[in-house]
Amino acid sequence: MRRGAEYLGPFLQENGHILAVSSHHLTLPLPAVDNTVLLNLMMFRHPIERVSSVYHYERKQVTASTSGAIHARELGLDDYIVWRMRPDVGRTIRNFHAARSLPPIRPRQAISESMERDARNQLMTTPMLGLVENFDESMVLFEEVLSPYYPAIDLSYTRQNVNQDIQQSREDRIEAMRKVISDRTYQLLMENNAVDMRLYEFCQGLFDERVKKVIDFDRKLAGFRQRCINNH
Repeated sequence: MRRGAEYLGPFLQENGHILAVSSHHLTLPLPAVDNTVLLNLMMFRHPIERVSSVYHYERKQVTASTSGAIHARELGLDDYIVWRMRPDVGRTIRNFHAARSLPPIRPRQAISESMERDARNQLMTTPMLGLVENFDESMVLFEEVLSPYYPAIDLSYTRQNVNQDIQQSREDRIEAMRKVISDRTYQLLMENNAVDMRLYEFCQGLFDERVKKVIDFDRKLAGFRQRCINNH
């Protein structure tokens, strides 16, 4: 998937039975495939809130040999964040969303104003744009987009792989993280996620606009949540 369109295009042409592709490593832009409609789906999460979740997820990977998992197991959260802020380390918690909204860029490459504009344009043209913090609402939006192609689409779910207390607010989770890292580290984290913070706010605005355009959204959301309850 890291090879991007040059791999994905032929792969989809050779496997016409495939209805959906999910990947952590898919790169933009998407390929043009004859007789095929590609509907891009992207989920955003608050850049600072997701930090501790990423750390604990990597820390749980006790047999993984990736540098992220190794450092998470060996370091406390403060030192892990400092390590992740280095320009020679992957962007996993460093303007991550901005980088993934663009064609591949080098690890050390700064995200310029023009690149930030390109990322915003990409989000505006992404048919399915969701927020992790508004997961149910996002699924309702996605069902609206997908229903013309799959009339029986049902994205209701059962919770799995939850690393954080879902009863806590975003502010509480960020505050809990701040208590175990230094002010200097938190400032470093904010500086290295400045573009992501702006992009996240932009994404929130797009998301709210799309919700308002859905007829009977509240009724559809209530129905969706009932389907999720029925899954248990």
